Amino acid sequence: MAWYAKQSAGGHQGLVIDEESGRSVAVVYDQKDTPLLSAAPKLLEACKAVKERLDYDGNFGMAGDPECKRALMAYLNDAIAEATA
Repeated sequence: MAWYAKQSAGGHQGLVIDEESGRSVAVVYDQKDTPLLSAAPKLLEACKAVKERLDYDGNFGMAGDPECKRALMAYLNDAIAEATA
């Protein structure tokens, strides 16, 4: 699932559109909130990925795999950047 942000025709509101179906998911009354709402699916997937990797000692289950840690951090950073655009 992927959503994207779009400015409404009047320019004061934002829209969140489902990329696959093209349907409106939400009307955002304060445009500055549109990036956060449109990034919700990506943020959820990033959180799930971190949860899956998190082990009891807090090393994200990657103590011996720095490449996996870098990839996961890049995924999180990308999700955060999209949500705060």
